[in-house]
Amino acid sequence: MDGLDSIDLIRQFKHTGFSSIEKDHFALMRWYGIYQQRPNDGYFMLRIKIGGGQLTAAKLRVISSISHDYGRDLADITTRQNIQLHWVATENLADAIERLQAAGLTTTAACGDVTRNVVGCPVAGIDAHEITDTADTLKAVERRLLGNRLYSNLPRKFKISVAGCSLDCAQPLINDIGLSAVRHREDPGRIRFVVCVGGGLYHHPQIRQIPECPA
Repeated sequence: MDGLDSIDLIRQFKHTGFSSIEKDHFALMRWYGIYQQRPNDGYFMLRIKIGGGQLTAAKLRVISSISHDYGRDLADITTRQNIQLHWVATENLADAIERLQAAGLTTTAACGDVTRNVVGCPVAGIDAHEITDTADTLKAVERRLLGNRLYSNLPRKFKISVAGCSLDCAQPLINDIGLSAVRHREDPGRIRFVVCVGGGLYHHPQIRQIPECPA
């Protein structure tokens, strides 16, 4: 079963409760950003993807209201630009996801063996010193991946970063694929991307670089 199909189970659990969740279901629910919270007593963590770390005030208010209603007014901001809500009860998971989707937010592929949240420079487009604004490129990558079953059942989680700032704030060397904008040495007006692949957090990291290609 593809984890993307587990949304029907999550909706079902709203009515049948925690006791109806089978062991295999817990892993499938991760495809919608849901992790069982320890101790395993019926509460869950819900992870919300914030692509590129950019969020409007209106969307933040929606997250705040869901946290207030279902998550004891708590929220975590993660190092990969997600927001996590805790203490979400089984019967509230489906409603929380639906409210997020209605606001243009998603938990899809926030966890599990999928392409995870695409991270980028959170001040893209307003950083006076950025090499190029990669916000649109990042969104295009997100659109390509979100809900795409070609990438929804991978051997392991897969992480991507896209950034155009001069500080490499999206940490390309620790992502499976990291795109970083650079200026052409001989023609600074031309923008290219350095592509790092492999990631550096494995216990035997093998970091490689693909030759630069035109933007």
